[in-house]
Amino acid sequence: MDWEQKFPFLREKGHVVSLIGGGGKTTLLYALSAYCTAKGWRVLTATTTHIRKPVNVPWIAVNEEEKTASLECESSECKTSVGIKCVCENTAWENAGKERDRLWQQGTYVVAGTPAPHEKLTILPEAIRSEWISDADITFLEADGAKCLPCKFPAAHEPVILPQSDIVLAVAGLSALYRPLGEVCFRAELAIEAWNRDVCEYGDAAYPKEGKRLLKEVPISKDTSLTPELLAWLLGSENGARKDISGRSFFVVLNQADTSERREDGRKVLDILKHSYGIQGILTSFSGPERNQE
Repeated sequence: MDWEQKFPFLREKGHVVSLIGGGGKTTLLYALSAYCTAKGWRVLTATTTHIRKPVNVPWIAVNEEEKTASLECESSECKTSVGIKCVCENTAWENAGKERDRLWQQGTYVVAGTPAPHEKLTILPEAIRSEWISDADITFLEADGAKCLPCKFPAAHEPVILPQSDIVLAVAGLSALYRPLGEVCFRAELAIEAWNRDVCEYGDAAYPKEGKRLLKEVPISKDTSLTPELLAWLLGSENGARKDISGRSFFVVLNQADTSERREDGRKVLDILKHSYGIQGILTSFSGPERNQE
């Protein structure tokens, strides 16, 4: 895929890109990281919330409390036996940057974070976070969670977007379309509450002034089918995916465009986003090996 044609900002160094939503967000995170690494860039891949440890690349676990860092991996070259994680190297806290630089010199992107339960990483310690972001040519951050569902609606504490972040990519999976909202949307109850309050009671609150009406202002529930119009609202509403964007560049990525039917539906969603919300977006799909990285 020609990522630079899809996202011209990838031609420039210095960006901090936050990814939010569901339906392939982590896969996209690693795909963009690999793309920029292949250009010879120093790429930092991290999270502001929680992310599962990667399966095919090493990561740096930085423990601020214990003042230690470890370079770990689960690749075939680094397994003592099948399914057993191997700690490749332990190092003092102050040497974490050297391990990071070594990975960059070897031509891989750097996945880094603080160890968390359930084989996850969380946000890098504040003591090194800004420095590492500044040292990278580009940074990709997973900025919320979706419990493996194809779309979501943010809670009050979401997304967690760092001040340094200047670009936000909102991801949703097209597998969600025409299925009950309660089955495919993480925090569906919050979406229902917002819709029934903002759209049904206030109407115009869901749209920019220049937008055209595409939604029937009727109450929704967990049994409501997720139409292209409703998915566009989840992504385009300032209470939805555009929450707390604060002037940052914002793009939508509709993933799982694996069939002609899904691509057609995806184009409908993108058309609504463009004409009713002034939002640009793209369609993507990933193969099995790419999804396995997640």
